Amino acid sequence: MDKIQVKHQVGKDEVEQVFYNNPQKRRRIEEGKYLLYGRTDAGRCLLGVFAYHSATRRVRIISARDLTDSERRYYERK
Repeated sequence: MDKIQVKHQVGKDEVEQVFYNNPQKRRRIEEGKYLLYGRTDAGRCLLGVFAYHSATRRVRIISARDLTDSERRYYERK
């Protein structure tokens, strides 16, 4: 999480908000890894990369950052 905070200026609480605020777009990128497009409580649009471990039913945050312009257009096409 420290790398995400330093590199992308995204806090852990913001990443959790994207995950819990009913993300509008989800996409599996490989077995057990997913992209989530969503908003924080403050309205910031973020892309989160998560790993889901089905055996332990745990989610691990891999990365998170602001959406690019093209990603934002994709996200807003709900």
